[in-house]
Amino acid sequence: MLLAFSFTLFACKGDAADRQNNAVSAPHKSGIIHANGIDIAYQIDGPVDGMPLVFIVGLGGQMSNGLDATTAALVERGFRVVRFDNRDAGRSTHFSSAGAPPPLPDVIATMQAGQKSPVAYTILDMARDTIGLMDALGIQKAHIVGGSMGGMIAQTLVANFPDRAISLTSVSSTSVNPAIPYGPALAGMMSATTPAKTPQEQLDRQVAQFQAIEGSQYKEDPAILRARIRAQMSRSDDAFANARQNMAIIPYADRRAWLKTIKVPTLVIQGTDDPLYPPAHAQDQVANIPGAKLELIAGMGHTLPDALAGQFADLVAVHARAAEGKP
Repeated sequence: MLLAFSFTLFACKGDAADRQNNAVSAPHKSGIIHANGIDIAYQIDGPVDGMPLVFIVGLGGQMSNGLDATTAALVERGFRVVRFDNRDAGRSTHFSSAGAPPPLPDVIATMQAGQKSPVAYTILDMARDTIGLMDALGIQKAHIVGGSMGGMIAQTLVANFPDRAISLTSVSSTSVNPAIPYGPALAGMMSATTPAKTPQEQLDRQVAQFQAIEGSQYKEDPAILRARIRAQMSRSDDAFANARQNMAIIPYADRRAWLKTIKVPTLVIQGTDDPLYPPAHAQDQVANIPGAKLELIAGMGHTLPDALAGQFADLVAVHARAAEGKP
């Protein structure tokens, strides 16, 4: 069970120049802040009095992750958007000392034996990172939006910290109901089990993986995609970071019990052409979250392309305003 709107490739530590005043005051600011025991690289865009929205990216995702058009569209609709590098991604703290995670069968066997999961951290820890970031930035409540694995983290956050969310939007994500099959792209994503030997091999691999999860109607320009991924490679160098993030899902994989406890207004957005989590994954979320609403976007895959930024932002804005009781 993967995946994300994008992929972190290599990751390095942020330098002192990234550290800035923590007050949430400027229309745009970025920096690195200490929260939940780790350093979190973040960026804020939008008016100071805008509706607070925290966007959680997916597996390996970085805040620099090709979400500029989506962020701009959300800002235009009155949001103050916080995005950040998850742990083990970009310039946030990496758990490199943990090395490669244990094989999945070993993790499952350990858990079935009633022993502590051997993973470096879990998606509950990643939800706590988000709460810690909100605390450090002085954000008491926010609209929580998450894509793919970020949607799983968002679900986990809202279920476990219900007083910190105004609304939830789960995008291209899943409940990990074991009865629902994954799409055809999953086998290809899982086939690359060893780290790339060179940066060029890593770049080629990530470009191919991204293209494999695009929808039928929305294709990234290959040159722009390659440049975007190359830029992310300049921010990271951790060969096993994605694998550790992926294993973070396992202890809380099937979250249907948590989903049933969610009380905030919830919107589930999924592409009709998602080759990883087909629409049945969205429908299962809606079936398990009381009052949740579903929006299927025709031709959208497992990515959030710039061409859909306006439509996506409109859906989120209508949902958020309704949650706040605004017209």
